[in-house]
Amino acid sequence: MTIKVSIIIPAYNTEKYIAECLQSIVSQTLSDIEIIVINDGSTDGTGVIIDSFKARDSRIITINQINQGLSRSRNRGAGLATGEYLYFMDSDDFISPYAMEILYDNICESGASLIYGDYSRFYDGDLSFSDFLTADLETKPANLGVDVYDSVDFACSSDLYTVNVWRFMIQKKFWDSLPFRFIEGFNHEDCEFSNKMILLAEKVVYIDYAFHYYRQRQGSISYSFSDKMTVTSSIAVAKSLQAFYEHQQFSPNEKICYSTIISPDILRAVSLRQLYRNNSNRLVEDVIGGAFFHLKASKRLKHRLMYYLINLNIGLASTFLRFKYALSRLKMQVKSLL
Repeated sequence: MTIKVSIIIPAYNTEKYIAECLQSIVSQTLSDIEIIVINDGSTDGTGVIIDSFKARDSRIITINQINQGLSRSRNRGAGLATGEYLYFMDSDDFISPYAMEILYDNICESGASLIYGDYSRFYDGDLSFSDFLTADLETKPANLGVDVYDSVDFACSSDLYTVNVWRFMIQKKFWDSLPFRFIEGFNHEDCEFSNKMILLAEKVVYIDYAFHYYRQRQGSISYSFSDKMTVTSSIAVAKSLQAFYEHQQFSPNEKICYSTIISPDILRAVSLRQLYRNNSNRLVEDVIGGAFFHLKASKRLKHRLMYYLINLNIGLASTFLRFKYALSRLKMQVKSLL
């Protein structure tokens, strides 16, 4: 059997969600898949649940390792993958039963390196995969809008692009050609990886199909803001994105686009300036100040305005950004509790 898609699922202490995730994967209408599940040192019942699914489905390949983090797990899983295409799944989310079939058929037809779809956000407890099956299993989505974009136009002009790697299906040959992998040892790996990858793809297929169900829950990395890992990760990601820019032969248009899409990562690092100084005795401007010009070069007015505020008073800019991000996370937390 030719493996069409390798689905890679790192899992760490998600015993409450992993069964739902795996059920959505083994229920795919595209059967020619392999499911690589990395149990990343879980200390709860995650491993037992994975083993129970493996006993019932020979397509599941399990890897048990000491905790090494999401990026290392993804990189390891991709290194073992034998499919024509890769799909990276988070263990607390689930996908439509038709997801892999529809993405695979359309990316093959287009000949593109990447296909990119939509998603639905839900709060923990509001939706389950069984609810989804009851409502939608009998109806395959039809007449979906499919468009092919130049990667620069897609990343900077379409208002469709976000960095979530689970919105992509990636051609394995394209993955093998990339001069980087997920950054290891830090959070915000999707920002670092997707922003590097997108402009190297030349063209991207967008399909108007919300196939991924993204769970919002307390305790996830998305809710973290001021812990030490978040602080150091933000700096590391900004440095990595700048280093990639310095070594990549971008056209003028690609340079503007890259500046635009990485500016949020630079601003996140600035927002944590005081916390970074407390943790490292170093200032953000001394570490990533050479990347601030991306804000001025960005196509977004809000980035250019922040460039001038940073140069006027970086302490004030840092306080403003921290308040803005904290307010956004507070809204997420309140919604998740309602």
